[in-house]
Amino acid sequence: GNFLGIPTTEVVPMTTYSELATMLKEAKELGITNTVVEYRGWQKGGPNTKVPTNLKYESKLGGKSDYEELLKVAEELNSKIFPSVEFMNVNGGGNGYSQSSLVAKSVTRTPIQNIAFRLGSGTKDLKASPTFYVSTRLFDEIFTKFAKNYSKLGLTNLALDTVVNTVYSDFRTNEYYDVNKQAEIISDNLSKLKDSGISML
Repeated sequence: GNFLGIPTTEVVPMTTYSELATMLKEAKELGITNTVVEYRGWQKGGPNTKVPTNLKYESKLGGKSDYEELLKVAEELNSKIFPSVEFMNVNGGGNGYSQSSLVAKSVTRTPIQNIAFRLGSGTKDLKASPTFYVSTRLFDEIFTKFAKNYSKLGLTNLALDTVVNTVYSDFRTNEYYDVNKQAEIISDNLSKLKDSGISML
């Protein structure tokens, strides 16, 4: 959007919490049972924004009360909601991290960017802003902060995004994490989440 001619970033609801509850009810009426929903962009700011260390419900989707009502509806219909969380592919700094301290570095010590490509042509999507991969050295800290804040929301289901299908080496100054070390750190942290009572999709 724009404000007085200045470009701004706005959150635009695609499926609100109450709309999803309605969709689950309609699916039940059609005879579809035991539904499992991976809900992307449910948190403040939408998908792929900041590292998930300070989680809040998005007010434009309905806020906390509507989300709690959604969970009640899902339970009554024997459905499960798995909020999707992105740990390693973010738009930039935030939630206590500057972009320079947050991002992973390539072998040339430049930030590792994830460039969007058009599926039809294989060319770069010039309208899409690049995202950045998070430095492996911060994973333990980020997962610990996430678990603490996630439990405050009372959520027990979790869908994981890039962290379960992507590995990369991180060549920060005086530090180096290869893909095997990163995979080990991720595995350890996912085990801790499971042990804390979180059910992962």
